[in-house]
Amino acid sequence: MKKQGRLDALLVALLVISLVTLVVFAAENTSEKAPNSIAAEEPLPEMPPAEASEIVDTPTEELPVVPPDESPASKEVNSLLEEILPPTDTPAPEESPAADPIPVESPIVDIPGSPVPEQAVLTGFAAEFALKNERGLSASVAGKSVLDDEFAQVYLDHNNYFQDVAFDNLDGVALKSYEVQVGNNERKPTGIQKGVERYVIDVLACSDADAACWLRINGVIFKWVPKGAEIQLDTGTVLRISDILINQCNGEQFCDYYYEAYDEVELEVTQR
Repeated sequence: MKKQGRLDALLVALLVISLVTLVVFAAENTSEKAPNSIAAEEPLPEMPPAEASEIVDTPTEELPVVPPDESPASKEVNSLLEEILPPTDTPAPEESPAADPIPVESPIVDIPGSPVPEQAVLTGFAAEFALKNERGLSASVAGKSVLDDEFAQVYLDHNNYFQDVAFDNLDGVALKSYEVQVGNNERKPTGIQKGVERYVIDVLACSDADAACWLRINGVIFKWVPKGAEIQLDTGTVLRISDILINQCNGEQFCDYYYEAYDEVELEVTQR
């Protein structure tokens, strides 16, 4: 019990000594900081404003330029880096010499009576018309263009551009009549020519009630042209239906109207 009491007394004494030491240390620190804090609270003396002449720009100190390392070791390292790393400056691609333009031949064809200029480049049906139209059919009929008529294109191609039709030259002829049969196997188109203008007149069908006929001229359709009506093919050339006879029997009194009968049309071409 006595030993325990001594130990307790010793611990208490050590604790007291430690507290005293802490108090003394804190007091010393407080005494050292007090003057500094007081000095910080004192106002700083005012400085007079500097005049413009007293303001001097302080030159900026330039950094020394470090010369490149020219040592053998540095050169060896740089050469190794150049081999490993790709080049940063990409050379400009070399311009290849311009190729010569490929010459293109234009199918320039002189079509008699065609509204297409002689130096025009023909395409589509215009080119086909120029190549196949060996007979020189006029490309314009009564102000209508053959080249712009799709049905005329099919019609001309189906009839092979009337390669087997003979043309009657009307130069110097004031009036010429033609008898055309329609509705039988003897039907044949009529070809006429005036100067360089050529026309193929094909009578397709006629009507007794209307006294009129359907015609195609160089493929262009003319619907129900009545008897006596005129079609001005070009300047100075006029086509007229002068007469229409329906259901003819080739001179016989009776015949089968469906299989044997035909219509007979009289055409007149006048030059004025």
